[in-house]
Amino acid sequence: MVGVGWHLSRVHGVNVNDMTIVMTVRVSMAWREPRFNYGESQADDHQHLLPLDLAFLQRIWKPDLFFLDIQDLKRFSMVKEVAGLWIMENRTLYFSFLAKVTLDCPMNFNAYPFDVQTCRMIMTSYEYHTEEMVLYWLGQGVTYSHRINALLPGYELEVLSDNLTVHHWCSNCLLEPTSAASTRFLLERKYGAHILTVYLPSAFFVAVAWLSFFWPPEPMPARTVLVITSLLTLVSAYSVDRQSSPKTDYVKAIDVWFFFCICLNVLVLFELAVVVTLRRQQHSLQLTQVRPTTIKGTTTVISGAATERIQDMTRLSQLQRREAVIELTSKVVLPSLFLLFNLLYWPIYLSFHELHGLDPEE
Repeated sequence: MVGVGWHLSRVHGVNVNDMTIVMTVRVSMAWREPRFNYGESQADDHQHLLPLDLAFLQRIWKPDLFFLDIQDLKRFSMVKEVAGLWIMENRTLYFSFLAKVTLDCPMNFNAYPFDVQTCRMIMTSYEYHTEEMVLYWLGQGVTYSHRINALLPGYELEVLSDNLTVHHWCSNCLLEPTSAASTRFLLERKYGAHILTVYLPSAFFVAVAWLSFFWPPEPMPARTVLVITSLLTLVSAYSVDRQSSPKTDYVKAIDVWFFFCICLNVLVLFELAVVVTLRRQQHSLQLTQVRPTTIKGTTTVISGAATERIQDMTRLSQLQRREAVIELTSKVVLPSLFLLFNLLYWPIYLSFHELHGLDPEE
């Protein structure tokens, strides 16, 4: 029977590209050694600790415990290693050390920047199977410093649970299952800064492009410049955001947002192109209207030309009505599409915490 436990004192950083977490952990383990001759004291007395030299570990049996799925583990040391070994009066050895652990944490960024990552920290034995070594929790098991969230920018950490389980190395292999102690914790990204620096500005630029609908149709170049400027600003903001966001080969929530905003601005640009085409047709009809001609001092109107002129006027009226309908439809449809998109986007991705807060391996 080997007791284990660890305390998370600080999380130094989260690397989303390497999918790792760097943290300082104080690891503790205890096991009973009945072969010790340690006086005539009462059994099960855990109050009195006798410190021993760490070199004593080389002379006795010790558990071969290690953390699964870590890239690196460095023990702290100054004058000597930051670790301690004690013996209790009931012949139980207590060993503790401080280490900097780089833990692998598979991450999914579909909901970025509203993502919640579930990481697992598992301690097990490599050599001793479940019939030879069984782990149990020491004290409260896994704990963490109350100041850890204040020192962790961009995330909120929460330890969910700790449990004792059995680790299976593979389905058909010679290594037998081993006893394991595991805990899982949530890394919930703080998205307030993204709302202020990414979402609100991009929504404002979409709204700025709509201002062109309320301008008179005469200054068409100014309307076009306004829409193109908003479009280029959105594309530039998206490019800057991609440089700081996790590198993935699938679509993230922020990608969906920018894609829809850019599409809305492109639709405004298409609407302007249609309006410009209609106005050119109107201008062409106005120039080709039949005017009275003078023949030998007499004003005559050719009947065929008059008929063509009436047709041109009817065509001109139709083009003007079509332009007015397009302008009015754009004022209503595009903002309504953006409103509908927001009504779907925010509930789906904000509820991602509840949908993906559970460990996918369970």
